[in-house]
Amino acid sequence: MRKGEVLKWLQETDEEIEAFVIIDDYRYGWGELSEYFVKTEPNFRLGIEKDHVERAIEILNMVSKQEKKIKVSILGDSISTYFGYTDFGYPVYFMDDKACENGIESVDDIWWKQVIDSLGGELCVNNSFSGSLVSQDSPSSACSKERCAKLSSDSSPDIILIYMGTNDRGYGVLIDSDSMPEEKTFYGAYRIMLRQIKANYPQAKIVCGTLLLGYREDRDEKKQRNKWPYYVQEFNNAITLAAENEGCLVADLASYNLQYETLDYCHPTKEGHKTLAGLWLKELKKLMRIIL
Repeated sequence: MRKGEVLKWLQETDEEIEAFVIIDDYRYGWGELSEYFVKTEPNFRLGIEKDHVERAIEILNMVSKQEKKIKVSILGDSISTYFGYTDFGYPVYFMDDKACENGIESVDDIWWKQVIDSLGGELCVNNSFSGSLVSQDSPSSACSKERCAKLSSDSSPDIILIYMGTNDRGYGVLIDSDSMPEEKTFYGAYRIMLRQIKANYPQAKIVCGTLLLGYREDRDEKKQRNKWPYYVQEFNNAITLAAENEGCLVADLASYNLQYETLDYCHPTKEGHKTLAGLWLKELKKLMRIIL
């Protein structure tokens, strides 16, 4: 096949995928076809074989990983804080004695750091506020304009991971999944939060994690699973419904029916963070074609 035909085809189909590629000169003898696009479903009438495109995409993925890391921002509560990695001077739980007690030696033990590293990405912003709720009219609330506008640094995030709602459940905030977007109910506040984040970061993929229960590290398994289970399924149903109604993605961590290790039924130990990270990665793997 003539090189000119390849160039013509690449030019005509450049709307299909937004990334530059170089096709292997040695394998196909076409030379460098840089600054053109490759369509994932080729027009075989022009002679481009499937393995040509697969090779081009392979090179594209390799080059993309080398040149640009995925930027990930976190919106969370105390579970996602870590000293030196929580922005804006927000209260931090995992520092000094609390980090030591839970066996956490560095940021590498925190769930989101493990997730980001596994994705080959880098942290954009960790907007986690110890003790914060999704709901209520407060600057600390995840539905506040302040927090929803603080998910970027010198660049905007590609992915925003949200793990919020544990404190709303703990304080018995009204869920009311039939309510309109409002700050007083969990469902309404969650929708406000997602709506504002989408408006502020329209290019970002927003992924909402459902909530897990924690168990005490020093208790019998049956007792662990019976502690503080109130309405967790209802809160998770509200998270899922809010995400669907606002056009966001769900990482259904709760669907695995697991609990994470804690010393207080809430804050993960090192092992607990490992459990959280593993479930996030399982769910993100399902969403990979959408978020990347």
